[in-house]
Parts: sequence; C-alpha cells; structure tokens
Amino acid sequence: DTTHPGFGTPKVPAAGASYTLPPDHLIADLFWMPVVEPYAISQPFSTSGKLNLNYRIAPFTYITRSTGMHAAMKSTRFLALQLSDGPFYKPIDPPQSTPATIQNRRRSIDMTKTLADFEAKFNRHDLFRSASQICEMNLVPPEVSSSADMVAFWNTNKLTGDNMREKPYVDLYPRLTTKSNTYTVHVWAETLSQGIPKGTAASDALWAQWNEQKGQVTAQYRGSTLIERYIDPQDPALAKFDETYNGPTVVDGSGNVTKAGTLDPFYKFRVLSTKRFDR
Repeated sequence: DTTHPGFGTPKVPAAGASYTLPPDHLIADLFWMPVVEPYAISQPFSTSGKLNLNYRIAPFTYITRSTGMHAAMKSTRFLALQLSDGPFYKPIDPPQSTPATIQNRRRSIDMTKTLADFEAKFNRHDLFRSASQICEMNLVPPEVSSSADMVAFWNTNKLTGDNMREKPYVDLYPRLTTKSNTYTVHVWAETLSQGIPKGTAASDALWAQWNEQKGQVTAQYRGSTLIERYIDPQDPALAKFDETYNGPTVVDGSGNVTKAGTLDPFYKFRVLSTKRFDR
C-alpha cells in the first residue's frame, strides 16, 4: 500500500540508496535471526544456511539460479479471507446455516508470477540491500494473473487481518539475506609448456604468446573449495571496537559527533572444505 505512512519514499530508479525516506520494515534489519532448524547452521556474524535475495549473478545474467527462492517459498502459505467469510470465520453467534466444511482460504505462492517482480527489479539495475525488503514484494497466489492485480485481490479479501498478511513475511525473513559469506569457488588450473627453448630474443618473443600447435598442457587440476568469510567473536580487538575504531565521524544537526564504525576490518577467511574432481 503506497499510501501507508510506513511505506517510505523509494527512489525510482534506485541510485545509491533505495529510499529518500526509509520504510518501517527496515527496523527488522537491526535484528539478526540465526538459522537453527533443522540444526544450528548459522555461526555468529555468519549467514550460512540463508538464501540470497540477489540471486542473479553479474555479469552472468543469462544464468538463472532462483532455485533457492523456490525452496524458501515452496512451503509458505498465507491466509486470505473474503468478506463473505464473515458469518463463518470466528463468529460470536454461529448462524444456523453454517456449512459443514468451510473452504480452505490458505493460498500457496505462484513462484513464476512472484519472481517476475524480482526479475523486473534486477532488469532496472536495482538490487536488494536488506533482507527485510522481501516485505516489498507481492506474494502472488495461483488464481491471480500477476503482481499488478494484487490490489484488487486484497480488496476482495478485506477480512484478512494485518497480522495474517504479515505472517508469510515473518516466516521468510529469517531464511533470507543480502550478504552471503559462504562461497564455493570452482577451479580449473593448468601448467603449460611452450615447447620451445628460451634464451634468445626470437624465442623470448615467441614465449610471450601461446602457440596452440607447439604448446602442451603438462598437468591440470580441477576442483572446488568452500570458503567462508567470518568474524571471530572472541577476537580481543573486537571487544574494544568502540574504543579503538578510528574511522570517519558523523556530525548530526545538533553538532554531536559519533564514529561511523564498520566491522569490515575484522572479517577473515577460512577454507571449510576442498574437493578435487576426477577427469
């Protein structure tokens, strides 16, 4: 609802920040939700186990890897109650004509129609800057043609409370991130021999360019490595972060000076696993 006071004022197209006035859902960005089911996946300052909303890879935009979003929303259902359900939904005095079975009003999510808005966002060179921006995306049920028809859909289902409209986003938010820190790096490395001696001006000039006819591949390695970007919560320097950070300062309208700290210098990298592929 663009008229809601908590909607914020977005920039269209986005340039730098997404908003001139931030929406109220960004308050959720202050709370980090760990992934604890089916087991404790996430470590401190880690997003392992979460799915990145920015699933399009730049510059490889021809690769579609929205499988993760399909997985996150596959089991998600949301309630939509029509006005005609009023006499039968939590009635104080049930009418005598109450049907024996009330129709199931829980909708599934049509992923093709829902992700169309994601694709449109990427196509205008925008991206998700916070996982809470999932709240800006319509979850389109199968019976609705497209996201553009969701206003009419909710006008037909006005009996649905705000808590029920927000519930699917509550379920999705802890599963999502925009800051992945676990990466699988695929490697294909080769050692090459030019097949010509080196030492003269003429041969050195030939060495500067690969010759497919004379050169040979003497060895190769193919495999993958799982790398994690992490912060050690036991790092002594981190405990003194507020005292020692000497970064830029921010001055508010009253002249108060505060440090605009960042945790970036505390991130480290570690190799979680390495796998070599057979030929």
